[in-house]
Amino acid sequence: MNPPWWAETETEANAIVKDFTSKLEEKLCESPEKIIRRKNPFLFRVRAASNVQTLADMVINAYLSSSEETMFGHVLEDVVIAICKNAKNGRKSGIPNIDLEYDYGDTRTIMQIKSGVNWGNSSQHKAQARAFKSATAVLRQGSRRLNVRCIEGICYGKSEIKDKGSHLRVVGHCFWEEISDWDGTAGAVMELLGKHASNGLNSAREEARDRMVCFLSDSGAVRDDDTVQWDKLLDLVMADPRK
Repeated sequence: MNPPWWAETETEANAIVKDFTSKLEEKLCESPEKIIRRKNPFLFRVRAASNVQTLADMVINAYLSSSEETMFGHVLEDVVIAICKNAKNGRKSGIPNIDLEYDYGDTRTIMQIKSGVNWGNSSQHKAQARAFKSATAVLRQGSRRLNVRCIEGICYGKSEIKDKGSHLRVVGHCFWEEISDWDGTAGAVMELLGKHASNGLNSAREEARDRMVCFLSDSGAVRDDDTVQWDKLLDLVMADPRK
């Protein structure tokens, strides 16, 4: 049974995800020429896209995937904040490099939200530790009696809680339960996202693929048997717009 706060959260999360899928549909309306010139033709050659339909599918999927990775990170962060706001009176933090804050008694939890475990290099991890130290100092200026708890919250990965010295690293199911005090949160979010496996987005993808097929055929990069002429494709992608 869902907790009382989930109904309001679901409404907010639905709006967040709907906005995300709408933006993806808009990106798929870009011209085929702009889309293909942003992708790597050498990679498609290695993947042996032998005919124009296969190539068009690869190009559109790669274009959409690169957009999704960045955009969906922000979507998850917004969903997390909505959940914590309704479940634990959490709030988006105003402290630089901190995403989320919530209180329990005289303890303030501050969190950076990351999508997956492999999110940065050693310099970025050191910067995170410095950000937690700086944020803790700022908060304790207001009240020396305040306990500050720092968390690197990771949305997916093997569920665990690990002490990193400067902060706790909370991953997977442990993370979702941390922000909500409900062990069903991750499953509820997955179910919500499933409702947005949008037919509209699938239609936009198919239309973009068909436009790409027509563009490649009209540009002379496709033979009569629908196989790709890679030298012509390379000229198309790398054409100098100044000429």
